[in-house]
Amino acid sequence: MADQPFSDMPPLPANPFSAPTAAPGGSTKTSRLAVASLVLGILACPFSILAGIPGLVCGIMGLNRISRSAQAAASPRLTGQGLAIAGTILSGLSMLILPVMIGLMLPAVQAAREAARRVGCSHNLRTMALGMLAHESAQQILPAAITDADGKPLLSWRVAILPYIEEKGLYEQFHLDEPWDSEHNRTLIAKMPAFYNCPSAQHDDGRTRYLLLDGTGACFEKPRQQTRGRISGVKFGDLRQAPDQTILIVEAPTDRAVEWTKPEDLTVSPDEAARLQDGERGGHSRGIRHAAYADGHVEMIHGF
Repeated sequence: MADQPFSDMPPLPANPFSAPTAAPGGSTKTSRLAVASLVLGILACPFSILAGIPGLVCGIMGLNRISRSAQAAASPRLTGQGLAIAGTILSGLSMLILPVMIGLMLPAVQAAREAARRVGCSHNLRTMALGMLAHESAQQILPAAITDADGKPLLSWRVAILPYIEEKGLYEQFHLDEPWDSEHNRTLIAKMPAFYNCPSAQHDDGRTRYLLLDGTGACFEKPRQQTRGRISGVKFGDLRQAPDQTILIVEAPTDRAVEWTKPEDLTVSPDEAARLQDGERGGHSRGIRHAAYADGHVEMIHGF
């Protein structure tokens, strides 16, 4: 069989991704939309949606116009199909990558925020513990409440330590011989200092989650409390355990939050108090996260 001459062989199929060629004697012109799509597709890598959506739109419109130009007999014909396809692909990929990146970064951001809240909570508790110790140094008692002449609690220990944590001006506004919910003292609830507001669950109504432990076996067990002047509490020398093992203040569960001036704290069972004071620390449990100790340090605790 004789070799078939090249001139008689059928033509190769056209490459669908190649730019259309102009008819003999015709002229071509690169589609501006195709160029814009490629540029926006490249810009979509750092700017994602801002450039990705316009890049997709320009790419689709550019391909449509190039296709119509190839079918028309008019001149010049539009080229740049490859540019439009590349721009469309880049824009689409950049928009798909953004949700994936957000999904990967979100846990890290949440973890960083939680770490910041823990640091803030720890700072608040340390401030209160140092205020308690300063009060003990001046008044020879760790305060549990401000009382009336008969020993009935009127105001919280959180009011009693105000002069020792640079809030003497606020302290002097209280009527110390009236209960926390008297007509005058209620107006001061809204003036709660910022360090009584837990960063993990902030309250805008003057409530706080920072409470003493006053159950049986705890540091501020009520039968053990004494009164010195108008302050009820516990003397430092009467602590049952070493200061670095004695819990003064805890970050209590959200549902146990109280008005910061109210003389109410967290009552625990003897078993719970023993587990906490014996040093079961290091994690969360029953909503209690941090505790301030009688030597001024703060730790994460568990055992509930």
